[in-house]
Amino acid sequence: MKSPISDFSFQGSSKRSFSDFISFLKSEDLKSKKIIKRFYVIYVIAAIFYILLFIVNPDPELTFQARISGSCFIVAFLIYIHLFRNKYIKLKKIDYLAASRHFLADAKKRFSFWNKELFWMIPTFILIDYGATFSLTKYINITNIITEILLIQLGYFCLIVISFYFGRLDWKKKKMPIFNKITNILAEFEE
Repeated sequence: MKSPISDFSFQGSSKRSFSDFISFLKSEDLKSKKIIKRFYVIYVIAAIFYILLFIVNPDPELTFQARISGSCFIVAFLIYIHLFRNKYIKLKKIDYLAASRHFLADAKKRFSFWNKELFWMIPTFILIDYGATFSLTKYINITNIITEILLIQLGYFCLIVISFYFGRLDWKKKKMPIFNKITNILAEFEE
């Protein structure tokens, strides 16, 4: 499959090809902003819905276990909302006219697969795990609670691994060529 940026050549790079690449990065950042904004809205709606359903809801049949489960999801959603908002603000503040080396170093961080901001995902995974465990144990009718919890953990772990795998594949297909091109350009600056 052809790389989305294979048309950009920087050996003996001209101003034109570099400005084309900056325009390409700008369009990729614009796509990312749109996706982040959509997810932000989805998580805000989900958080409001869960707050109304699990916290505000006065239904006496809503058990304490269900409220704990809902609270775990709510806190995870609030963390996601915070992360998406911060990411969106950072993308809005990108200075495409900054010095090339500084701009590309920032772009390299944006297009890398793993960065320190992703460590905030760990608490959300744990909170969603707790929420799912609290809510699903009442639907699994195995006599041993430990077995029920282990089955839920196994299923959740499989979902995380599959999601990571497909996320990595998507990054390799869409973002890795850009990341590699930025790395090569930065290496040319060092020479």
